[in-house]
Amino acid sequence: MDRKKVVLLIFDRSTPSAIYGTPEESLFLPNPELSFHNYSVSSTSRKNITITPRTKFFSQLSNMSGENDHPQTTLEPTSRPVGNTEHSWCRAISGGTGIAVLTLQMSKPVDVPRFQEGLQKLQSAHPILRSKLHYNSSKKAFSFLTMPNSYIQVQSIDSSSTSSLLQGLAKNKCQDGFTLSPLQMILEHELSRNSWVNPNEYPKDGMDVFLASVYELPCSKWIIALRFHTGVCDRTTAVTLLRELMELAEEEQKGGDQKKVENKKEEEVKYSEKMGKVIEDLIPKTHSKKTLWAHGLDVLEYSVNSLRLTNLKFKDVKWPRSTEIVRLQMNPHETNQILIGCKLRGIKLCGALAAAALTAAHSSRPIPDQRKKYGVLTLTDCRSILEPPLSPHNFGFYHGAILNSHTVKGGDNFWDLATRSYSAFENAKKCNKHFSDMADLNFLLCRAVENPNLTASSSLRTSFISVFEDPFVKEDMEVQRPKESLYDRHSELKAFDDTKSGVKGLVDSGITEIPHFFRQPPESLNLKTTDQFKFPIIDLQGVNYYEDPVKRKEIIDQVRHASETWGFFQVVNHGIPITILQEMIDGVLRFYEQDLDEKKKWYTRDPTKRFVHNSNVDLYSSPAANWRDTFYCIIAPNPPDSKDLPTVCSTSLLPSTRLYGPIKELVTPENPPKYRETTVNNFVTYALGKGLDGVSSLLHFKL
Repeated sequence: MDRKKVVLLIFDRSTPSAIYGTPEESLFLPNPELSFHNYSVSSTSRKNITITPRTKFFSQLSNMSGENDHPQTTLEPTSRPVGNTEHSWCRAISGGTGIAVLTLQMSKPVDVPRFQEGLQKLQSAHPILRSKLHYNSSKKAFSFLTMPNSYIQVQSIDSSSTSSLLQGLAKNKCQDGFTLSPLQMILEHELSRNSWVNPNEYPKDGMDVFLASVYELPCSKWIIALRFHTGVCDRTTAVTLLRELMELAEEEQKGGDQKKVENKKEEEVKYSEKMGKVIEDLIPKTHSKKTLWAHGLDVLEYSVNSLRLTNLKFKDVKWPRSTEIVRLQMNPHETNQILIGCKLRGIKLCGALAAAALTAAHSSRPIPDQRKKYGVLTLTDCRSILEPPLSPHNFGFYHGAILNSHTVKGGDNFWDLATRSYSAFENAKKCNKHFSDMADLNFLLCRAVENPNLTASSSLRTSFISVFEDPFVKEDMEVQRPKESLYDRHSELKAFDDTKSGVKGLVDSGITEIPHFFRQPPESLNLKTTDQFKFPIIDLQGVNYYEDPVKRKEIIDQVRHASETWGFFQVVNHGIPITILQEMIDGVLRFYEQDLDEKKKWYTRDPTKRFVHNSNVDLYSSPAANWRDTFYCIIAPNPPDSKDLPTVCSTSLLPSTRLYGPIKELVTPENPPKYRETTVNNFVTYALGKGLDGVSSLLHFKL
């Protein structure tokens, strides 16, 4: 048998051709249109070149090596047409709408080959991530071409290139003393990179839907950027992908080579060959039924209403469009207050977010009292209510949308607007409009793409704001510090929280070492001292309006300034007797000094309770816990009932020996007292014992 040689050629479209092989047997193939995903080249001599389909080639390779005892896996790509919702994203992305980006800032160097290997594992488990978007120009149709093997290549940008990029971005974005973090600038940069703008220019084998880059920052930090076509990645997909990526990184840290061998079979089982179904094929039949006449009426109604909706105007309509991010970070107390407000009114956070956006937008108008109508699009994850139900690990776009319009006039109460916004969404969802109107909204989006002049400044915006029905809570996604990878922070936090004894319990137990999660990171500690430190002290003398309106306004301005810049302040001349302040302190001490079993009854993380006792409101989210326990009580707008409060710290519930009776300053020989002095306890005891007999209890104490 003649000795045979095999030469594999991998074609790079950035060059006329690429050659791999031994120098004496190197081959030159000047046709760069052959795709290395589908074809391979074999040769027995320089004059005999055979191009064969990849599956057949690998079969021949196995026969040549004698490894033909096992059946061969089909390695040909599979194809699936896009669904209606996916098609809408494919059309809209040409205008910049439909790009999803996930960025992570790392303090340790990123091992690009290992990181790429991790992404390839995710591609193996989720076929839609290793798919390519294909466009048939003759039929004007999109489809996904799923590759049999993972192929993602991570783009690595060195420190010098990243610095040049950030300098260019800063010139346009950071002006008038305003600065942005490198993470936000790169996030906005990635959102503005549109690889899918022109489907006619897609490669013949399709355009990648999942791209990855690693940016090296000059300050020994790295930023990972993952960019997706939204047609394959909704928010749930992005969150789950991040979880799985973190799990892979943790396994890589803990496992080593031995764990790789042990989990080899498990990893093979995780491989998935076929893509999931489109959302339209999974909608319950009873929820999507609508007559043609009803479709027509709804499309007409949406179309007419969209022309009446108000949007913010673009200040610059000539320069190329780009994406920018507006970020607002609220502290734990503010967040807690918002969540409590939503809970008390029976609404979700999305209602409050929509109301805040509408209020801010309307207040920016030159005539704020004028009524204007705004559109709010609420996105809801449909996975759990599809047939069959899907899990968050089913990647793709499985969100439904509900479009509502709201009329806003200056002076609207925030919580009334939030309740109205959420109620409109909730009622529409109960009518299954996120399913029944899905085709209508997709149709309108495609028409807007074809006729962008029908939208504000040709922006393709069909609503003022989009919000998600449910917030993303990252409490259980605690990222362990690289230097302490063996420290299970979340388990230690949970163990501490489950004791319900708080910091006071640690002190009473006689611990000699501070638990790990209380320790502040070294980089966050400020060890410098200063004698110039002065916090605000506000004099409340004259705060009453009837005393001096001008003085009152000055005091209010001082309070506002101190609250915004410091977050706390000291007041003097407040008029509260020292005895009352001491009673408050005594009440706090009595609560914390009582038996642990009694305190546990009040320990909770439910912010809707009338009385809340716990240790650290932000225990699971803060970098380090504070050495403190807290309790608070909500007294407005609905005062709590006595049974909602612990007796030990409520002075109003404790027996009082104070005597109540005639006002001594008003008693004179000419005007003697009519009632004798008594305690509250004696008065209440007599009144309750006497019952309702129509006679005033005061008569019993008459002199």
